[in-house]
Amino acid sequence: MKKDMGLWIDHKRAVVVTLLGEDENVTQVTSDAEKHVQSSNGHDNSAEDKRDRRIGEHLHKYYAEIATLLHNADDVLIMGPGEAKGEFRK
Repeated sequence: MKKDMGLWIDHKRAVVVTLLGEDENVTQVTSDAEKHVQSSNGHDNSAEDKRDRRIGEHLHKYYAEIATLLHNADDVLIMGPGEAKGEFRK
């Protein structure tokens, strides 16, 4: 039986919809990554770099968790409002 899945994703939350025959399942995954905030003074690059690395690590774990949910899909439709869908595709 064909397993189709849909993914709506942004940096805060993902919704995974699984369609298998007549059955459907909806799973939500939340991210603990903080949104990047531009430094206003431009002087503390090391703190900003650490924060960016921490956010990147959180997003990597978030995307890995979502990929695990999608691993047996025959087809996946990926949607979302921002950069997360492209980052996840990579």
